[in-house]
Amino acid sequence: MKEWEKASKDDEIDGNCIVRARGLPWQSSDQDIAKFFRGLNVAKGGVALCLSAQGRRNGEALVRFVAQEHRDMALKRHKHHIGPRYIEVYRATGEDFLSVAGGATCEAAAFLSRGAKVIVRMRGLPYDATAQQVVRTLFHLLI
Repeated sequence: MKEWEKASKDDEIDGNCIVRARGLPWQSSDQDIAKFFRGLNVAKGGVALCLSAQGRRNGEALVRFVAQEHRDMALKRHKHHIGPRYIEVYRATGEDFLSVAGGATCEAAAFLSRGAKVIVRMRGLPYDATAQQVVRTLFHLLI
């Protein structure tokens, strides 16, 4: 859903249209969440994935719908499944949504305030790999 935009703290959010989904597989994307709520109208920019202190998805998301009726129908999906996992769906507030979507949660703010311009997550590195070896490898990829 590339047309979705990030919510701003200045946005006016109807707090009666927000749910919190918990128990999501950590690899869930906004598209996966939209599929879970298929048939309901999710607002533009209406999926905010929650991050852990390490900047990783934590299995929670806040979802904003276009109308309270859609939020009410979303609440009825409490304990429905994505694969083998059941998903908990609760009411949430507009402030909850903006704090996550706007990057103002303590964990996300701390992660994002580290000052780095680029963050690269690497997996499968040898345990004895040094920072210099990683930088050298990345440098060669840029050439």
